[in-house]
Amino acid sequence: MLSTVELEIYIKKSIKDILPKVEIKGINFCVGYNNSPEGTYVFSEDGKYHFMFTEKGRISDDKELYDVTEVLLNVLNAVLFDISMEYAIENRIEGKDFRRSLFKKEIELFSMFGEDFKQRKSKEIQEILLENPYEDE
Repeated sequence: MLSTVELEIYIKKSIKDILPKVEIKGINFCVGYNNSPEGTYVFSEDGKYHFMFTEKGRISDDKELYDVTEVLLNVLNAVLFDISMEYAIENRIEGKDFRRSLFKKEIELFSMFGEDFKQRKSKEIQEILLENPYEDE
């Protein structure tokens, strides 16, 4: 089990080794509590890793994880979504559901981290599309 400091080093190195220009912003590598500033917190405590969100002065979600790969996956979801969203907005095709570009970019980025990451993101997107299919004009 990595300490919070070791976890931060591992996560940032894992991302920077593959995407050196990516800014890892909005992730606080420290313990989050109720009344912590709103944001995402990643830390190690009591033999598990936490991926936590706080909003409006309260913890809104606290995922307890036991594997650094799962922590990396959650951080990648947060970091790469913003990049993919920006890409989708900039490359929007009139009459097409913007999520086509968004999801394509997410899969492209996740594939850079290995086949397992690509497959997991692809599966997640397939589940989203089962519930909410593309709506092209």
